[in-house]
Amino acid sequence: MLKKYISDSRLSLSLTLGDGSRQRVRFESLTGGGSEYHTADAAVQDALARHYGYGTLYHETEPPVEAAPETETEGETEAKELKHVTVACADDAKDYLAEELGLSRTKLRTLSAIKAAGEAHGIEFEGLE
Repeated sequence: MLKKYISDSRLSLSLTLGDGSRQRVRFESLTGGGSEYHTADAAVQDALARHYGYGTLYHETEPPVEAAPETETEGETEAKELKHVTVACADDAKDYLAEELGLSRTKLRTLSAIKAAGEAHGIEFEGLE
């Protein structure tokens, strides 16, 4: 598991790993000051936790969790309930999207653009050919 360590200063350490070998780690400088170090190596993580400077010179923080992009299958897309809006022409649909959703009229020049914008916002226009 990736762990992140931060320090208020620029930091470089010499660590003694569990097997007795030594390894040098250098925290990367940050623009606003301080430094950080990321590692997924369990032996280095253990050595960092045992180091005398742990808690005073640097400490561990939780790395930011990146959200997995949500993917939809065809069945889920069809299962979404669409709002049906009856319009007489493309101009009425364009007016609806502009007034109700605040969409730019210049991006709604073609019938396909109007339909796509409606679908993107869960709207199906009835009366458009």
